[in-house]
Amino acid sequence: MTAETDVARYRSAVQALQARIATESAKVATARDKEARARQQAASTNAPSSIASRLREAERYGRAAVDAERRRSALERDLAAKQKDLHRAEANLDKQRTQERDQMLKRLERRTEAAERQFRGNASSRPQPRASGTRETEQDVEYDVFISHAYEDKAEVARPLAELLLARGLAVWYDELSLTVGDSLRRNIDAGLARSRFGVAILSPDFFGKEWTQAELDGLIAKQRSSGQKVVLPIWHRVTKDDVLSASPTLADLKALNTGVMTMAEIADAIATVTNSRQG
Repeated sequence: MTAETDVARYRSAVQALQARIATESAKVATARDKEARARQQAASTNAPSSIASRLREAERYGRAAVDAERRRSALERDLAAKQKDLHRAEANLDKQRTQERDQMLKRLERRTEAAERQFRGNASSRPQPRASGTRETEQDVEYDVFISHAYEDKAEVARPLAELLLARGLAVWYDELSLTVGDSLRRNIDAGLARSRFGVAILSPDFFGKEWTQAELDGLIAKQRSSGQKVVLPIWHRVTKDDVLSASPTLADLKALNTGVMTMAEIADAIATVTNSRQG
């Protein structure tokens, strides 16, 4: 049984006990009220039979109140024990979540360091400036923006965004624009990452579910850490802050654009503003 299951079970037990205590408290109040009225009626009459009847009634309600109080006391003891169990389970759950978060951060750190080493290797192998009159090749191209995305988000977000950024005069690395038949996918993506000033990461459930996009993201984060400048430009697509936080605490801290509240044109304008504010 997991710590999370224990917490849920104890919370349910605590709520059930609190409800039963409330019920017994209501019974105590009702019985005490009826006892008081019976005694008042006994005091207001002179008929011996009526007095005796009302006093017997008052005693009956008094016993009922005592029984309800006894049951309530037992329930309150049970509640105190369950609350102690709940606090212990919550502490265990917090400890478990902290351990899981630390493990995730360590995995992210190791993956980022590996990507950073790969990026430094790629950067050291960049071609030198071309001599005058030489023909520019694909490996000589410098890009403003690299678009990292899952295939499932291509039609709805990635392709329209690439077209809008191109229309705004940006040099864009986007697989449909930058790859041709026979190209090495891995080498070209590595080159695109190394030669792009910014990386747009379209964060979605599909993005977080793929190793390939995670590798691209590692490269972008490594480049940002290596350069000390803003590189990663996140776009949230069909995700919430909690989704991003659970997948990558590092990304959750970055200001992001959001397809849920912005048009593609507004997103493209925002990206163009950032890239144009830092030329070269």
